[in-house]
Amino acid sequence: MNIAPPWLFVPAVLLLAATIGAVAAAAYSAFGADATTQGQAFGEPVYGPERPSDEQLAALADGHVSRDEMIQALNRAADCIEAEGLQAVRPGHPQLEGNLVFMRFTPEGVDPAVGADAFRRCSERHSANLSSKYQVQREAEGRAAPRPE
Repeated sequence: MNIAPPWLFVPAVLLLAATIGAVAAAAYSAFGADATTQGQAFGEPVYGPERPSDEQLAALADGHVSRDEMIQALNRAADCIEAEGLQAVRPGHPQLEGNLVFMRFTPEGVDPAVGADAFRRCSERHSANLSSKYQVQREAEGRAAPRPE
């Protein structure tokens, strides 16, 4: 019985792995895919369907979101949903109990799904990134819930 010496097995496995890797890389590049950057240059932000407003990006630029910046962003988002024909519940409304958020009011008998897409778009465009950053800041400071100061 002829069995290859065990020391030949390791180079054969490495050659097979290198061949599979080369074929996979060639297939990826043939279809224009880039697994590391999703087809974008390094450092270029990846946004959802709605690009953040210039005001939101400017507020994020210094790496810190102030309470005033957060309130302004939430009010811009509220303005946006009102422009879509929805009724906004703005920061400072008693129903929000001091939380820095905005909501929309859905009248009784109206399907809550009506206007949900407009609410999502306005939130993403004007306040979602700031809200996330603000919450992370608050948690780092030991104040998890954004309450009035």
